Amino acid sequence: YHRWEMTDSFRLVGGLTYDWMQFPADFRSAPILDASQKESRWSPKAGAVWTPVAGTTVRVAYAQAVAGTSFDQSFQLEPTEVAGINQSFRSIIPEAVAGANAGAFFDVAGLSVEQRFQHGTYLALTAERLSSQVNRKIGAFVANADLSGFFAPGSTPQRLDYFEESLGVDLHQLLGSAWALNAGYHISRSELKSRFTDFTSATFVNTPIAAQSRSEGVLQRVSLGLIYNHRSGFFGEAQGEWWSQSNRQDGNDAPSASFWQANVFIGWRSPQRKAEFTVGVLNLTDQDYQLSPINYVVDPARSRTVVFRVRLSF
Repeated sequence: YHRWEMTDSFRLVGGLTYDWMQFPADFRSAPILDASQKESRWSPKAGAVWTPVAGTTVRVAYAQAVAGTSFDQSFQLEPTEVAGINQSFRSIIPEAVAGANAGAFFDVAGLSVEQRFQHGTYLALTAERLSSQVNRKIGAFVANADLSGFFAPGSTPQRLDYFEESLGVDLHQLLGSAWALNAGYHISRSELKSRFTDFTSATFVNTPIAAQSRSEGVLQRVSLGLIYNHRSGFFGEAQGEWWSQSNRQDGNDAPSASFWQANVFIGWRSPQRKAEFTVGVLNLTDQDYQLSPINYVVDPARSRTVVFRVRLSF
């Protein structure tokens, strides 16, 4: 990795990594085989940060990466961001949809425009495209044509292709020295294609398994917030979020969802923020939901939930 300060207002970031790994070809789905799989990739990174005028910052980045295997997926040896755009993921393909993967390829492209106006107004526009490809082995039992009724342990290759495109706008407004308002709108579209490369559509007849499948989800989120901070350290916050998701699977409509949730918090911060104590209620109206995991979300509470939080800084 290297950073070039071209001018006081323009910075370039570049990098290149090489990954080579060997791991069990199938260690998550029975029957488990005594075989290994290898993956390798050169992954370029490039980004830029431009500040054309005071209060305006533009960030753009593109990066490739390779995921680890199992426990190794939770560690990162390189920087987690390129020009302020996140490039660190355990898995881009939702594991609740496709299960855990190993040796996945990642491609990340992002753009961010941040603007600070007078009178305490802040605006951020973001766009991001994530994609991931996985070649894996799925455990299977293979019929032996010579011995009727005998099945030998085996596996079949599967290809997964996933991408997510997202847009977002966030607005923050300071109201004097104690109050702040914020509002945001985010929309994302995700698509997952699965293909068993050794089979055709005629292979699976009257079974829940398909040689090829495609799932798609469009998720919208509107967020509203009001924050109060008193000079003594006491603070309060109210949040409202609207979620809406439409889904399609193999070209047909699938169950969708639309709901509101509200959260409230009160707390106290010590001088210089050495300690913070917060109590709050999530999902104040006790509103459950049915969101498909095809879109990435930080799961909202499914029922009314009381939370406590303590933060200490040393």
